[in-house]
Amino acid sequence: MGVGWWFGDNIGREVGDGLQILFWWEQWIDGVVLKSRFSRLFDLAVNKMTTVAEMYSLGWGGDDEAWKWRRRLLA
Repeated sequence: MGVGWWFGDNIGREVGDGLQILFWWEQWIDGVVLKSRFSRLFDLAVNKMTTVAEMYSLGWGGDDEAWKWRRRLLA
């Protein structure tokens, strides 16, 4: 199971076209970047430099291409 369901339901921010906003490096929650807030997921993420536009185009759902991990996530 991916984290797309949680992200889509709990995070909101206006990013324009998202081409210049790095997904993991932006301050989304209480001024903290996602890579710090979710460091275990960041460590497992295949693409650490993806933009919001790329994440959106790949799909936010749990099994979509946006969520690629170095190994299987454990529940």
